[in-house]
Amino acid sequence: GYWKFDAGSDTIAYDHSGLANHAAINGATWVSAVDSLAACGVDRYQSPISLSQSPPGAEADDYTMNSDGTLKTPVDWSFPAISGNGDIIEFIVRSDWHSKRPKDLQILYGKKVVASWVHPSKESGGCAQNLDDYLQNGLSINASDCNTSTPSYSTGILNTKIDFSEADTLKLRVLSSWTEHGIYFNGAWVRGGDYCERESSVMYVSTKGSDLTGDGSLSKPFASIQKGINFSRDADTVSVAAGLYIENIDFTGKNISVVGVNRIRTIIDGDSSGTVVTINSGEDSTTLLKGFTIRNGIASRGGGIAIRNGSNPVINNVIVSDNRSNIDGGGIYVNKARASISNTIIKENNSDGVAGGLYGGEGANVTVTNSQISNNVAAIRGGAIHTRKETSFHLKNTLISHNSSYEGGGFSSWYGSFNVENITVIGNTSTTHRGNAIFLRETAKMVALNSIVMGNDSNVIYLEDLESSFSATYSMINNGWEGEGNIIADPLFCNLKKNQYSLWENSPLLGGGKDGANMGAFGMGCDVPKPFEWISSAVDTVNITKSNLTDIYKLEWTKSNNQFGFVKYKVYASVGSSSYEEIHDTTTTNFPISYQDFYEGAFESFPTVSAATVKFSVVAIEGKDTIKVTGSDRLVFVNRYEYLSTSNEQIPTDFALYENYPNPFNPTTTIRFDLPETSDANLVIYNMLGQKVRTFQMNNISAGTHTVKWNATNDLGEPVSAGVYLYQFRAKGFVKNQKMILLK
Repeated sequence: GYWKFDAGSDTIAYDHSGLANHAAINGATWVSAVDSLAACGVDRYQSPISLSQSPPGAEADDYTMNSDGTLKTPVDWSFPAISGNGDIIEFIVRSDWHSKRPKDLQILYGKKVVASWVHPSKESGGCAQNLDDYLQNGLSINASDCNTSTPSYSTGILNTKIDFSEADTLKLRVLSSWTEHGIYFNGAWVRGGDYCERESSVMYVSTKGSDLTGDGSLSKPFASIQKGINFSRDADTVSVAAGLYIENIDFTGKNISVVGVNRIRTIIDGDSSGTVVTINSGEDSTTLLKGFTIRNGIASRGGGIAIRNGSNPVINNVIVSDNRSNIDGGGIYVNKARASISNTIIKENNSDGVAGGLYGGEGANVTVTNSQISNNVAAIRGGAIHTRKETSFHLKNTLISHNSSYEGGGFSSWYGSFNVENITVIGNTSTTHRGNAIFLRETAKMVALNSIVMGNDSNVIYLEDLESSFSATYSMINNGWEGEGNIIADPLFCNLKKNQYSLWENSPLLGGGKDGANMGAFGMGCDVPKPFEWISSAVDTVNITKSNLTDIYKLEWTKSNNQFGFVKYKVYASVGSSSYEEIHDTTTTNFPISYQDFYEGAFESFPTVSAATVKFSVVAIEGKDTIKVTGSDRLVFVNRYEYLSTSNEQIPTDFALYENYPNPFNPTTTIRFDLPETSDANLVIYNMLGQKVRTFQMNNISAGTHTVKWNATNDLGEPVSAGVYLYQFRAKGFVKNQKMILLK
């Protein structure tokens, strides 16, 4: 290794590595720790204390090893009681056998990992003559010169203050080997000294990193999040780059922050092999999980996240989705622990038992703010949330929507208590109608303030016994509920069909809460076009003659208001059974259409018919949000009988086909033909390979001069390429061909 040190002359730097790599750097002076009264770390005057020449069990082959060297079940070796001075600072292991070196090692203090390190490999790690050589010079023998008689060493530095009296609470855990040949130890020591806190640091993780060669730095990140956790200490941050991480992680008792760069693009996938994130070793409130999607976990309890054993983490800005539990808590499981959950989405999780979204077990204390719990399913009860005895849940500014269960589509509780403020409960379902929104039993209680609770029928709130209670004030409860300030009213949500539950500016729930607060989770904020209606009649008729082509038909609708942006409108039209096409966009609330436009637009694809039905629809648009006009599409029957009528002296005397105009053309041209009598007619357009491109079949066409307009598309409506085309006209034995050129 090396030190990069940019300080100037006379700067003193202290080497705590134990490798005695003293050197002058930019004129600085290396001073050992014992030479400085301010230094802390290993006591160089205290000899390493030998624990065992061979840690029992590690070399006994009493383990199952996978082909990649990982152990199916880790090997644990408990420390003996040790007499020493001060704190345990380092743990040193030796392995002689070059083909059986251990790899990933940990020291555990109870369930908490207090040291993590990697023993060097045969190919790159090197060796030392003996322990003294290692302590003075490190692994000074090159890897190529190592053999079975030159031992390898490695050191784990404890990240927690543990004095020698607690030594027998520690254990060495072996997670893997460098090869599938096994694991061999030949010595273990501890060194004492004075433990000192260090400033927090950052461990970096990236899908482009490596757990073999990475060191957790920004330039050499680890590849797995668990590796970053293993090498971190309390107050550290594990910074995770965007990407997909297929693993199951455990905080291992460390009070650290594990932070993804973006909760949409930073994904931890549990690969259906257990809980995705485990926090169950007493982690405190400085522990943070932030910026991830947690998905695809399957466990008996807590498919996505499991929090237990007095832990108290913060979960912020996380998506917990598509996880499953066999018993409790498809999304998140909290038991005998606390949790603060904010700005989090818990959605589309499943439980074969209770609590599709979030479970609170005995002694759980959970706070949920500014979050959404939606579309979760529980087989028995509590589609969104279920709690049991001695639990306390506090929810604020949170949406509970479209969850389902046998009992308690939204909430269910036995013995537990809820305090909820400014929540919106809507669209949840109990398949037995026992509390579509809320199910309470066995002294369970809920107190609601400034909230909205809605459901599909009268059993929105179901109290199974007299000991359970629900009370609400300044709230809107479906079908009403006794309590100060409660109302029954249409909330005027922005858009129920799109699950947008902010309120329009004229909602009676704005300012209807206690002390003028709003009701519900979101308040005012409909950044979407407001519903609007037709003014035009549902059915109209337009009769086209040669003298009224400049007349106007006006399509009209009411204004769609928006609280924050500008609204524009798009008009769509369909002729007959054809698909709708956009024909106009505007910021006004009407669209004038001339009869000439009707004549050209309605009959372009049907040149020989005398009447057509045109349907109109309008959509209001603001940004990415759209809303269609209320009511059925408007119908306009367009007739051109009179326009097409021809006097006797104008009837042609012969069948005829004329050259198209214009020719060459792009993109449309008109083909004219004469019929001296009523007849069926057929016009077919071919490419130069003789393949049919477009067919116009016209039946019972009246005598006269007629036109067909071709827009350079085939029978499927697809544009055709530039080139020469032939068209053939047939009517009552008359056949004639012409040539035309399409330019592009």
